[in-house]
Amino acid sequence: MAARNEIVELVRARLRGIPEPAARVHVRRALAEVCRDTKAWTCDLTATVPDGQEAPARGPALLTLSEIPFDADIFALLGVEGVTPRGSVMPLPAEAFRLRGPVLEDPRSLSRGYSSVRVRVALVPRLAGRILEEAPEPLLNRISDLVTELATAYAAGETRMPWADPQLAQASLWRYQRALGRHNAIAMPELRHYHVLPSIEE
Repeated sequence: MAARNEIVELVRARLRGIPEPAARVHVRRALAEVCRDTKAWTCDLTATVPDGQEAPARGPALLTLSEIPFDADIFALLGVEGVTPRGSVMPLPAEAFRLRGPVLEDPRSLSRGYSSVRVRVALVPRLAGRILEEAPEPLLNRISDLVTELATAYAAGETRMPWADPQLAQASLWRYQRALGRHNAIAMPELRHYHVLPSIEE
């Protein structure tokens, strides 16, 4: 059984009579929050200078990001690499770049001279989108325990529902927070240089 269905069934098994659609709502919400808390859903994009423009020698350069192949938003910039015409890859300081919607702003024109720029980002799925259908199976396998605990906490914390269970909600949230700490302690060295992007509204 796919991990996405296993998570839903695990949540249903922990709660009294919760219907599958209700369990899926909480799993979707939990999956989005886990992606935000862990930055585990990563995606590599390409940044290019728009047609008809050249990266300036000085001052900011604006690079257009390739389309995100999921119904998700960029939450954090994890890494930027420049690819030389000969194919060599050079890391660039991610903290020097800024995201403005689908455009990557390069204030110091660090990308000038590279034939292409690769960008690694962390994604947060949109709740109204195809979050359960689109989330990659390897990602779900890595974070399934976290999603299960948090979805259980959300569902059990619903008031005036037959499956409400305040004690289970509290216990599941505690287990989630502990598991999240362990997960991030292992993953953080790889994400040491990330910075959270400003929201699009800013």
